Amino acid sequence: MVEWTQSRDDIRKLMRGHEMVARAINSGMIILVMLHDGTEIEGAVASIRSGNNEADGPITSYHGEVIIRKLNNELATINFMDVSVARSVANDDKLKEYDRAGVLRLL
Repeated sequence: MVEWTQSRDDIRKLMRGHEMVARAINSGMIILVMLHDGTEIEGAVASIRSGNNEADGPITSYHGEVIIRKLNNELATINFMDVSVARSVANDDKLKEYDRAGVLRLL
């Protein structure tokens, strides 16, 4: 379910979360995301989605999330507003591990 921004603070959180995830992806497609509540989620980036309500209402609202496929092949949808830290954990061993699990295919 999409979570829309409700305030300027939400918009700032969304922008910060998006920027952190984008930087992590630039360093590799397997990322570790820590949420504000301390939960850590690791996986291969499957998709990034974002958008707005096209001003359908009194103000423009935004949403954004990253979808990652965890090592157990489960999908996790993470709202950018919930991201505290995101970083790449991709390395040769990690890529091989995800390839063996069928999450990524190395060519």
